[in-house]
Amino acid sequence: MENINYLKSTLPKKTESWVLDLNEILSSDSLHVGTPYEESVRLLLFKINQRVVKSGDLDKKTIGLAELAESLSLLVGEEKVRVYPMKSDVFSGDCIVVNDEMIGCAFIELGCSLSRRGLWIGGNKID
Repeated sequence: MENINYLKSTLPKKTESWVLDLNEILSSDSLHVGTPYEESVRLLLFKINQRVVKSGDLDKKTIGLAELAESLSLLVGEEKVRVYPMKSDVFSGDCIVVNDEMIGCAFIELGCSLSRRGLWIGGNKID
């Protein structure tokens, strides 16, 4: 809960769509926040660009990916940012904070996996 309150306090005052969507995620009862960590801008930008491609391939709803990629491209490659990983019943992603200010988020809609009971190989159930 402490991390959620901190993240809410770092939200930009702008009313961009990603900020409004993120506020809903941060208010979700199903939200679980992982352990925050530091990462270089260069590596994070690479990961975000991969998410953009994969989410497009899977036709999944995203929140903040394009905006975060734009914000990260303005920073120095080896600069460190603080990443707050989180997951709700609907979305999985990260919030990115620099100097106690959230610069963006990257969330992708869940639901691209399928589970079936039993052992399946090559689309066939093995009894």
